[in-house]
Amino acid sequence: MGRGELSYNRGGENVIGCLVQVETRVLHGLRWYQKKMSASHEFFDHTSELGLRIRASSFAELLAEAARGLGKLMLRGRPASSTGQWRALEVNATDREALLVDWLNELIFHAEVERWIAVEIEIVAATDTMLSARARGVAVDEAPALVKAATHHGLSVRQVGGGGGGGGGDVEAEVVLDV
Repeated sequence: MGRGELSYNRGGENVIGCLVQVETRVLHGLRWYQKKMSASHEFFDHTSELGLRIRASSFAELLAEAARGLGKLMLRGRPASSTGQWRALEVNATDREALLVDWLNELIFHAEVERWIAVEIEIVAATDTMLSARARGVAVDEAPALVKAATHHGLSVRQVGGGGGGGGGDVEAEVVLDV
């Protein structure tokens, strides 16, 4: 396991996780604003599938962290430095839950068809139904074929901690990956 990773058993559930300090760049008007925050992801066993649990300070950062977690999984934990040009990626969906699933499936498509795995993500804009991002990644010799799809089974996206109805606090999500 790499630096910052952990593995433990929680109530019979094997969990592998990663807590990272990330810098988010958000385009506001014509200026980039940067903020530091902690985002995390962990994988958990799910009946013949794999679950991905993500926590971040905003929905936009949750989408970026989900992409980082998926990339790490598809690279099977091998360290990778992004190369090449930034790619623009856009996804639209009916709600936040569908947006998370469609976003992960978009990244799986690029990995399988183009043999390219996103590892560096910048969110340009995100709402509950639209994501505009740019990514840099790594080319791989073979399609990863590890994750078939992100599913709607057991899917949840929710505000946690300090929400109090005002929308504050972190955002946490769980999505099941068909492996």
